[in-house]
Amino acid sequence: SQLTTDSRNRSWLDKELRVQIAQARQTLERTIQTQAELGAARAAADERQRLRRELDEVKLNIRKRNTDNSVSKRLIERVDEDTWGLHMPTGTNIMPLPNVRPKSQRHIVGEEINCSVAVETGCFTWSIRGMSWLRHALLARDPDEPYAESRCFEVGNETFVLKYWPDWPRQTEVLSERPGSLYLVHSTGEGITFRYKISVKDKRGVFRQWGDEADVCTPWDDTKDEPFGPDVGREVKGVFGLTHDELLESEWVDCDTMTVRDR
Repeated sequence: SQLTTDSRNRSWLDKELRVQIAQARQTLERTIQTQAELGAARAAADERQRLRRELDEVKLNIRKRNTDNSVSKRLIERVDEDTWGLHMPTGTNIMPLPNVRPKSQRHIVGEEINCSVAVETGCFTWSIRGMSWLRHALLARDPDEPYAESRCFEVGNETFVLKYWPDWPRQTEVLSERPGSLYLVHSTGEGITFRYKISVKDKRGVFRQWGDEADVCTPWDDTKDEPFGPDVGREVKGVFGLTHDELLESEWVDCDTMTVRDR
């Protein structure tokens, strides 16, 4: 009869639903297990990254020590040659002079000091693609680090990174920690003396300087993780004074990409 048929259909549907529920629970368990495995893999990857940075610091320290040792060896050679030192021959700081000179002979002694001989120069170009998606990507990656960061680059024995920290509307707590919009970070410990300027490429492909060339001389201060940039420490922040949304519509973002250069 019709009732018997309906009863059988409901029974079949109940069994089918129970099967689907069991399958869904198995899928959920596999998903949870995968999530746990991915979490452990992420923690392991973070640890490997930390160890690589620790190795970078050790290697950098080795390079700096080797440089200091090379300078010390050269100074020892100059002392042994009597061309430099605390106990130079009397009457000159360049070369020992004979005790007796003919009256008709002229002796001209001079020296040149080159203060730029130890200056290292470098240039680093960094592009951020998908600028209109940047806030979303940063929020999905880590809400506690609301900025984009370049890879480390070296100039001489010093290590830097570039950071771009967009403004976050209606998030005053995040903005209160924002040192600047686009800035350099000195990743090496101890002090530093350097000059830098930051330029941004416009839609014509021309790099135009943002702000003045900066001259930093803090050889005795601890400048590790110190930010340097045209708007660092200023109340109004933004590349060329623009908010992130204004920057997206400006000549400084081409095909959703901003390209900057530090030199």
